[in-house]
Amino acid sequence: MDNLESKTDELLIDNIINKLYQVKDFDKLSKVCSDYVNEIMISDEGYRLFFTGLKHYSEKNINYAIELYEKAVNLGNSHAIVKLANCYKRGEVVKKDINDAISLYKKAVNLGNSDAMYNLAICYKNGHGVEKDINCAIELYKKAANLGNSLAMVNLANCYKEGHGVEKDINHTISLYEKAVNLDNSLAMVNLAICYQNGKEIKKDINKTISLYEKAVNLGNSSAMNNLANCYKKGHGVKKDINYAIELYEKAIKLDCNNKIFHKNLQLLIKGYPSEYFQYCQFKYNNLENEYTNLKKEYKEIKDNLIDYAPGTDKAKKLETEFYHNADKI
Repeated sequence: MDNLESKTDELLIDNIINKLYQVKDFDKLSKVCSDYVNEIMISDEGYRLFFTGLKHYSEKNINYAIELYEKAVNLGNSHAIVKLANCYKRGEVVKKDINDAISLYKKAVNLGNSDAMYNLAICYKNGHGVEKDINCAIELYKKAANLGNSLAMVNLANCYKEGHGVEKDINHTISLYEKAVNLDNSLAMVNLAICYQNGKEIKKDINKTISLYEKAVNLGNSSAMNNLANCYKKGHGVKKDINYAIELYEKAIKLDCNNKIFHKNLQLLIKGYPSEYFQYCQFKYNNLENEYTNLKKEYKEIKDNLIDYAPGTDKAKKLETEFYHNADKI
């Protein structure tokens, strides 16, 4: 069993990890894992193994990550159980086996892991590895949401919005989105922003739309970048700014290069504003040229220092003499 003092700590871990995975910020994920291993969870071997495994996973050392997950699973760490289940579900390193994934999710659910509830709910909703059962999915979403899982809140909100498995309830939808937004869930921010933008479910409020998109953009959400770019392209709720729109589209594409909508929106903007796009590219080129010049200068300085201050050179000997002379005075 996990040895954390409270479920609040587990929930904090779930939301931090899920937030980082949403934005694919693997460098930050690796640092967070290192911080937990070095400072917080060092006394709990299961958590130490789990976070070390997650760190290696984020650094693409998948084989070693799975090895560490398996050791943590044997110690009853529910988070490791979920991550190992995800590997079996996707067939990462291990042979793809949805039955093993479902079995592991259920094991973690019995340990009270909200992330397992969320993942298992998706399986029941889509009939993936289990018989399709929307009622079971809703119950699992509710349990996970009640434990504070922001991803479960978003999916449950979507069900209430569409009336899928539950009676349609837009007030409950908005309430769940808002709770998830308060947990820094960027998906909830985008969905709630769209509600305020369309004005179908709730009163239209473009200021709230822009504010939510901006928050999600700062969290690295590519859909928010695309949607906010659309606003700047049209001057919808903000001052029209084609250059910033191009920048946002490009950032979104960099994060999700396979998204056809992002590419299409950028191409449409280029066709509509060719001169602005030319100026934007020229500005970027000039900046890169300046950066290149500065890097060449820095490279020359480093190279000169390597030559001048190499052990045995006159400058190196002079510095050593001055250092020891001054050290004797202290």
